[in-house]
Amino acid sequence: MSNIYKIKEKLLNTKKAVFSTKQISNLIGRSVVITSVYVSRLVNNGLAKRKHGKIIFSSDEYVIGTQFIEPSYISLSSALFFHQIINQVPINTSCVTTINTRYYEDMQLRYHQITPKLFFGFKKYNLDGSYAYIANPEKAILDGIYYGIYNKSTLQDYKSLINFKLLKKYSKLYPKRVKSVVEDVK
Repeated sequence: MSNIYKIKEKLLNTKKAVFSTKQISNLIGRSVVITSVYVSRLVNNGLAKRKHGKIIFSSDEYVIGTQFIEPSYISLSSALFFHQIINQVPINTSCVTTINTRYYEDMQLRYHQITPKLFFGFKKYNLDGSYAYIANPEKAILDGIYYGIYNKSTLQDYKSLINFKLLKKYSKLYPKRVKSVVEDVK
């Protein structure tokens, strides 16, 4: 498979939009050295972008955020904006991952590390010919409390817009400081 258009089509048929060179190499059955040449051609012809060693075939920040570091899901204000709980477009795309906290300023991607036992409460959405994992509003709010971004007042503001019963159920899995914020909201 040498035609870069065929390579792009094969990659996009996986429904994934962000790849490492090694992943592309495995998918097209070529060595990493040869694949690197194809990747350069894809980028030079404007068929893909290269950022921090990854090859990207999407401009959707949620797709990129979810797939750039795996596993991860979109959360906090980004998820609340997606679910139309808030109207203001967030400056950064906020993601939660079980891997280390990272910030990619040039891509406006912020990853917050979370313990694996709190890695839940998100759903897969089909976006831009690919997919993104996005937290439900209740989980996004709890993540915000967990990271000290949201407080009792924030929760009070959003209470009528979310499934508070589900939020309370999820909060039982969080540390005591998060549970106590939820318990204080009547």
